[in-house]
Amino acid sequence: MARPRKDPAVESSPHSQTLDRGIRLLIAIAEAPTPLDLQQISAKLDVHRSIAYRLVRTLEHHGLVRLLPDGRYEPDLALAALSASVRRPLQSAAMPELTRLAAAAGATAFLAVRQADEVVTVASVEPPHVAAHVAYRPGTRHRVDRGAPGLAILAGEPMRAGERPEVERARRLGYATSSGEVVPGLSSVAAPIIRGSGDVAGAVALVFLHESQDINAIGAMVVVAATNIGAAVL
Repeated sequence: MARPRKDPAVESSPHSQTLDRGIRLLIAIAEAPTPLDLQQISAKLDVHRSIAYRLVRTLEHHGLVRLLPDGRYEPDLALAALSASVRRPLQSAAMPELTRLAAAAGATAFLAVRQADEVVTVASVEPPHVAAHVAYRPGTRHRVDRGAPGLAILAGEPMRAGERPEVERARRLGYATSSGEVVPGLSSVAAPIIRGSGDVAGAVALVFLHESQDINAIGAMVVVAATNIGAAVL
């Protein structure tokens, strides 16, 4: 009796190696503090330069990265267009509030959401007419239990055993604070964005250099912004 023919799709790898490499390459270029050259890209992916070259040229063809005159690669406009659609209703509700918050506080305001055990920045607005401020790019990520945005998101969730005292403090105050936990020299204040259904949509935050700040006043501003965003998100 003939054995039933097996479906090749079932036996094949659950993911595409080429697609996996392309995604990792795009993330590496997007998260790098400075543009990357082909040698750095090859090293980050642990692949031969010829493979790295084909991958990066494909991304360049689709406008996701661009080649600089010095031979290095940086994110391009198509990537910005893709990121603008991430959590679109939340971003649409957040942008006016982030703009007002950045202007009022004189500091960079940003929107962060939770992804598994990390917090990812999905939008940011820098303050106008300020001589010096902190730039905080979308795509920045860190552990959810470190930094004000993560602590604020945890504070908006039900209490859990073993959570940091800072989470309970944020739950009482309505906002979380942190200094140097994510980036040395930077402080942040954040509040959770709570939808009408009661679940946490993310956090709105301000980031600034370590210096004398009226944290209570900043915290109140962030709470108002987070409340307004939450009321606008279904």
